[in-house]
Amino acid sequence: MRAAPLMLAFALCGCATSFGEPASGFIDPQIAHAYVPLHHAIVPFGHEVGAAVVIHKGNATIAVTNAHNYGMIDPSSYLVRFPGKDLILFYAHDGAPPPMAHPYPGERVRAYGQGVDDELRTAEGTIVSVDAKIPAPAECKNCPVQSAIVYDAPAGPGFSGGPLVDAKTGALVGITFAYEDKDNRRVMYGYDVNMIVHTLDVMLEPVPSPKTMTGP
Repeated sequence: MRAAPLMLAFALCGCATSFGEPASGFIDPQIAHAYVPLHHAIVPFGHEVGAAVVIHKGNATIAVTNAHNYGMIDPSSYLVRFPGKDLILFYAHDGAPPPMAHPYPGERVRAYGQGVDDELRTAEGTIVSVDAKIPAPAECKNCPVQSAIVYDAPAGPGFSGGPLVDAKTGALVGITFAYEDKDNRRVMYGYDVNMIVHTLDVMLEPVPSPKTMTGP
């Protein structure tokens, strides 16, 4: 698995080991309607897994996942990639966006992801920072640094693109995209879902019609 600058492992796809804890179902029912499991058989390298989350439902249902999960979605459903971020939007077949909230330091959170046998996994932890500065993806050399949520939790590969929720309310606060093993502990990174939704809302805004010019 290739590491990005600062040793961030951006390729959070599944490998030989499942991370987090097995879940028999969603602890947060509202996430069940938004969660999209992703998987892709790779021969001879094993089984790639990740997740996505529905964040918009209107004329179309739109989900978000990590750009490095592109190979696990139907190319015909692809919508757009966020410049300078490990995020893509795509059209989902079904689902509904969950309640959302702003993350805050010290917040107890729960992450959802997939295990190597396509089973649902969870990992709980605490947000350390909501505005950590990390490098942009390596392929975007001129892009500015990214702002990220940092949280401690025993997650890892398979949680790529999955939802990060408030452990008390189940409200969606972030989307996991990377991890780092630091000082004998697992540190996870996520994007603030409010940034993602705001960017999507701007994309969906209709282009205003030119004003009719009249003489004096």
